[in-house]
Amino acid sequence: VWLPQAVHDPFVSLAGLFEKPLISDLAIASFPEDIQLELAANNLISILVIVAVTTFYSTTGGLRSVVNTDVAQFFLMIVGTAVFVWVIADKAGGITEIPDLVRQRFADGGPGGIHPEQILGFTPTVAKDVSIALLVVFGLQWLIQLNSDGTGYLAQRSMACKSDHDSKVAGIVFTICNVPLRFLLWLPLGLGLLLLFPPDAALVGDALKGDREFTYVLGINELPVGVKGLMLTAMLAALASTVDTHINWGSSYWTNDIYKRFVCQAWLGREPNPRNLVWVARGANILILSIAFAIMTRLSSIETAWRISLLLGSGLGVVLVLRWLWWKMTAWGELASIVSSLILALVLILGDVELAGPGMSSFAINMLIMAVVPTTLAVLVAIHGPPEDRGGLVEFYRRARPPGYWGPISESFPTASADDDRARLRRGLAATFLCSLSVFALMTAVGSQLVDSPPPTWFPSAIGFRLTCLVLGLGLTPVWWRYGFKMSIPVNTIVDQPRPDVERLRREIAAEQAGDS
Repeated sequence: VWLPQAVHDPFVSLAGLFEKPLISDLAIASFPEDIQLELAANNLISILVIVAVTTFYSTTGGLRSVVNTDVAQFFLMIVGTAVFVWVIADKAGGITEIPDLVRQRFADGGPGGIHPEQILGFTPTVAKDVSIALLVVFGLQWLIQLNSDGTGYLAQRSMACKSDHDSKVAGIVFTICNVPLRFLLWLPLGLGLLLLFPPDAALVGDALKGDREFTYVLGINELPVGVKGLMLTAMLAALASTVDTHINWGSSYWTNDIYKRFVCQAWLGREPNPRNLVWVARGANILILSIAFAIMTRLSSIETAWRISLLLGSGLGVVLVLRWLWWKMTAWGELASIVSSLILALVLILGDVELAGPGMSSFAINMLIMAVVPTTLAVLVAIHGPPEDRGGLVEFYRRARPPGYWGPISESFPTASADDDRARLRRGLAATFLCSLSVFALMTAVGSQLVDSPPPTWFPSAIGFRLTCLVLGLGLTPVWWRYGFKMSIPVNTIVDQPRPDVERLRREIAAEQAGDS
């Protein structure tokens, strides 16, 4: 106890109120309850201090402060992780020896009967228990998730760039740093930790999840003095980066979409002044953190958190994309998908519904159900429910110039055409697919070489498979680059005003709405 007893005791009492303990070590779980509460209180204090510091600079400095600190935190995380990988790989026997050591250690099989080649495998034909449903989920994961349309904090960062070109370059840099770079560091780290701390075959359920997650922390104990401090600092930087990103992004919704739009403009009938908006944003930060903290203390593992997030997001993903590509998608359709997703997710989670057949992943089946049912309801509501105000659609098209199916709306502008919108959608989909395939192929080529992964059962040579992936990834790069940057809309083609007849239509609609009220 490093705080005065009068200060520390309230945190001990608060830690005792949580449904889930704020400790992950399974050995500590056997300690007397008072010792567990003391340790949980220390963790609680640490979390609150980190969150308080992060909240302070994100609320006082705004987006620029968050971005500047995120850049520094990212490089700190990458350096710390790289050093961690080097030390763990060296202690496990050397980064080049890890694949052979895995084959020796698990020659008789690992947890669940997994074989060494399945541990090292990159492809579905080699990996263990990969069902068709799971492959479908992996293939559609970009679409059936909360960030499917690129909005949220990703859009916030992109729109803060000074030009459309810079925004696209930023997206490419983000993809490279966030996917291949981090992923290739995790491969030797995960295998090294597997060798140093092999899983206990007797553990099941939440105990096994907690043991797997705590292995990362156990690995930090293997680091020498100085390097351990660097790694802990990198982990704190990772937490701070995540916290400041989400509270800054979330507060923008509370401020602009709820307080400004509904409270001030719709309810009070006035425009809020900038000072009020700043204070509402700061208050929203505290509210978001309070809600997040309340949820966090009731989760049994990190895996539980991302499973719930994926399940909820799978019901909204398709609709989030449709609202950009299809003029008939309405706010009522989006609301239908949100409500049905919440209800269906509660049924699947709390009811512990098991719909998977033999050899199938129950979580994958649940995600597919979540993707189909809310999306179907949203489309039906959009088609048969109240339509969106045409004037609002015209204004949205003028400002965003979205690709896709906007025929009746694009006709309102002299320089726009439905054919051009559909062509831009095709180019965008082609660029996205080719870029994803390129990144995935390069990851597979380098990762397979790094861990000496076996080739898929239908390919005769491991070296040949890696070279094929490497050539495919590099060869597609100039293709998707050209497709992606042809998507830019020249400034002189974006018209500021719709045709006069649409202006008249907007005035007539406004007059009718005023008469109804």
